[in-house]
Amino acid sequence: MPDPGAVFAMHDYALRGRGSDCPFVLGPMDDESWTGARWAGFCTAEETGWTYDGHGWRWEWMEGASTLYHLLGIYEVTTAEGVELLVSGMIDVEREPLEDSTRWWALISGTFQSSTADDWTGRTSGVFLEIDHEEADAWDRTTLEGGLGYDDHHVDLIDVVLDSRECDGNPTGRFGLRAPDSSWYDLQLDATCDGCGALSWSGRELARVCPDIAGPIDELTSELRRL
Repeated sequence: MPDPGAVFAMHDYALRGRGSDCPFVLGPMDDESWTGARWAGFCTAEETGWTYDGHGWRWEWMEGASTLYHLLGIYEVTTAEGVELLVSGMIDVEREPLEDSTRWWALISGTFQSSTADDWTGRTSGVFLEIDHEEADAWDRTTLEGGLGYDDHHVDLIDVVLDSRECDGNPTGRFGLRAPDSSWYDLQLDATCDGCGALSWSGRELARVCPDIAGPIDELTSELRRL
């Protein structure tokens, strides 16, 4: 499951090979609430041999107990060893304490790729995913909406919800699945709240499927908490 932390880490790694004047790095805005940096370059760092082509921004904004993490980039970076990093998109993550709970909201939009990564950035072809997670001492709720490409497959998530207070914590919602041959399949989780549903193609039911998505969603929300 795509998580913002992997892209923030990749973005930070991309600057490890910068030289004294490549890429050009600018400091934060003239606002004490914001911290971060932006860079731009179409060059090769003489000291490291890393090549930069594009520009990127990463900021953090804090007001009281609320925090906003923002990343925007359009760039390709190639290390001296030939590792290729590609960012073409943006990420926003907001952490907001509420009266009896804490809410994380995130939007991942674009293409984020690393040629050697063993996480999702090594496989994805594109992501547009909205994540809304709220948790308290006794419950938590996560909603996912959007789509993502993996290898030659594509998955749409339509109102996918995992709520510990409902359906015994089993997921609800609908998935659209595109196979490598461009055929589309639909998986609608049942209202019976068992986390299973009918997999269909062209309106014809093929099988009953119980997708294991609780684990990936738990990993995703754990990454949000670490930011």
